[in-house]
Amino acid sequence: MSADRSPGDVQTGPNRVNRLRWSIGLFVGIASAAGIIIRAAGYPPAVPEVIRQVLTAFIEPGLAIWWLTAGGVFQAFPSDATGYVIAAIGNIGFWCIGLGLVAVVVRRLRRRADVVS
Repeated sequence: MSADRSPGDVQTGPNRVNRLRWSIGLFVGIASAAGIIIRAAGYPPAVPEVIRQVLTAFIEPGLAIWWLTAGGVFQAFPSDATGYVIAAIGNIGFWCIGLGLVAVVVRRLRRRADVVS
């Protein structure tokens, strides 16, 4: 333990979980913004193909939410700042809810395994 921390400052379970949740949310937000920026820039050649493919697949749920709420029939990608924001927020919401559901399922499966054993 460092000199500037008291014994009461040790990170406990709930603090650690909250920090993990915020870290995952931050990662999802940055990845969503990066994917939308790269797609809006027209896939610059400086971005490797593998990263482009991963980010494009990653932002598809947000684009689907944008298309269903504010997009037009023949539009495949937003063309204004509002559309970009809707796609980013939709994507962040989709992935955070999905990861949250996975966490709930894993937690319940672990509890069942503890009860059985």
